[in-house]
Amino acid sequence: MGSGKKMLYCINKTPEESLIQDIYSSTINSFEWGHIVDDLNCITEHEIFIANCLNRHVLQVSMYAYMEHVGPFDDNEPINEKYRFMAYRRFVQWIWHRLGRHNRKILPACVVKKIRDSFPSEEYCGFKYAVV
Repeated sequence: MGSGKKMLYCINKTPEESLIQDIYSSTINSFEWGHIVDDLNCITEHEIFIANCLNRHVLQVSMYAYMEHVGPFDDNEPINEKYRFMAYRRFVQWIWHRLGRHNRKILPACVVKKIRDSFPSEEYCGFKYAVV
C-alpha cells in the first residue's frame, strides 16, 4: 500500500470483527499504529492498553479529572458504563492524543470488544439469533 496506509492485522478477531475492521482499517494511518503494535498480535495485548484502558483504578482517577472539567456523571449510570466511556476516551488519547471537538475516529473492533468484555453492561447482551 503505497498511500501510507497500513492494514491492522489482529489474529484474535472473530469473523464479525474481521469484517468490521476490514471495512474501517483503511482509515488508520500507519504512523498512528506503526510505533505501537510492534510484534503483537493485537493492540489489546499491549501493556499500555492493559494498564491505561482496563485498570479500574486508572479509569476511576480519569473519571475524577473528567468530572472537574465537564461536570458529574449521572448518579443512575451504572459504574461499568462509566468505565467503558473512560476506557474508550483513554484509548483515543493514547493513540491520537487530542482529537478536538466534533472530530471522531472509529475504534478497532478488537478494542471495543475487549473493553466491553472487561466492563460488561447489565442490560446489553449483543446480537443474538432468535430461537425458532
